[in-house]
Amino acid sequence: MRLGSKRIWHFAHLKGHDCTFETEAESAYHLNGKKWLYEWLSVQEIKAKLEPYLPLLKQRPDLLARLHSNDIPLEFQCSSMDPLLLVKRTESFQKAGMDPIWILGGNRLKRTGMNIFQIPQMDWLTLRKASMAGPNVFLLYFCPETKQFAVLSNIIPYNASKVFASIHYLPISSFSIHDLYRISQPRSFKPPAFWLKVKERWRLNAFRSRTRSHLYVRNLFGHLSLIPPAAGLPTPHLFLIETPVFLWQSWLFHRFYLEWPAGKKISLAHIKSAFRSLVLQGIFQVRHLPLISISDETPALLEYLCCLERFGYLRRIGENAFVKVPDSFRQVSTVEEISRRDYEYFEKIDGIF
Repeated sequence: MRLGSKRIWHFAHLKGHDCTFETEAESAYHLNGKKWLYEWLSVQEIKAKLEPYLPLLKQRPDLLARLHSNDIPLEFQCSSMDPLLLVKRTESFQKAGMDPIWILGGNRLKRTGMNIFQIPQMDWLTLRKASMAGPNVFLLYFCPETKQFAVLSNIIPYNASKVFASIHYLPISSFSIHDLYRISQPRSFKPPAFWLKVKERWRLNAFRSRTRSHLYVRNLFGHLSLIPPAAGLPTPHLFLIETPVFLWQSWLFHRFYLEWPAGKKISLAHIKSAFRSLVLQGIFQVRHLPLISISDETPALLEYLCCLERFGYLRRIGENAFVKVPDSFRQVSTVEEISRRDYEYFEKIDGIF
């Protein structure tokens, strides 16, 4: 037992002894967070245990709450963890029939602009689905110093870690565990107003990146600043694909419009197969989201096809099939015309979803 005067009293492993389950060092911030979350549940008259040992799983969640006859593990994660370990813990709970709730420490919330946030790879793995039908997802944070939750929602990524999002702060006294299952979503998808600025910056700076996906798409167009204005568009399910939207949409436009014969059927299954081939080659990356029931990137691909249909490049001939509309593409080469077309296409996607 560690019963000092500087940190909350706690237990520590004896030196030289190994534990049968994985643990990590705890900061005062983490210890305080668990204490407040336990009291938060107690005030709601929810039975909870602090750090109970689950022998069948060989895991010790930060808290275990009893809700509607179900055991709900709550993990308060303040420090970085190996993403593979987080997935392992999540899937272990799920195999035991539990729905774990990962609550990120408020110290992990990184704001880089007005509505722009940086989400590390580990934090993406705690993404949860909103309660209502639709694509909205959210991340949950808690700060024991301010005693408030933060909900990051309407998440629209434009690269592997940077996103546009909305944030709402909720005092611990006005947010319950039941509210977590009632988080709603906006009635319609609203593209972020600052998106065109990000797209402009991307065109100017893309040459600096030399990832496999950047090099692959650069070979298609000769120069990344020349990607078509019809690519790099925000849609609701972008969070499913880790590769920057400017790249994978440019590839799809090139492969299934510019290279595609007019009038030939384009099936969603064919596009998905081609996309998956690039994923297997390590050119494109998708996100593994253990708490999201959507199994693959299909919704994101279909949404972009709907954008191309709105622009007049494709015509739908079935639920998941399209044909190329001939003579509807015109190459643009000047900066002024590219900017104008970027704006036109951005305006046209409003109201699609």
